[in-house]
Amino acid sequence: METGVFLEITGICNVCGRSGKMYTCSMCGTIVCADCYDHELGLCRSCKNILKGKKTLKDKKRKEILKDSKRNSKG
Repeated sequence: METGVFLEITGICNVCGRSGKMYTCSMCGTIVCADCYDHELGLCRSCKNILKGKKTLKDKKRKEILKDSKRNSKG
């Protein structure tokens, strides 16, 4: 028996511009395609790189992303 509700979203990726099935990053809320989404982590390519330390953002931008993420999770 399957639990939970799953909604399939189609559209245009906010990272690469491809169309098709989309996923929502659990950290920043960006809508991305399968190629720009890490299914294991539930993150877009940008957030994955931030967490792995491969890409740096200015502290202000990083705080903004995390703040928005927390706000979105309170629902």
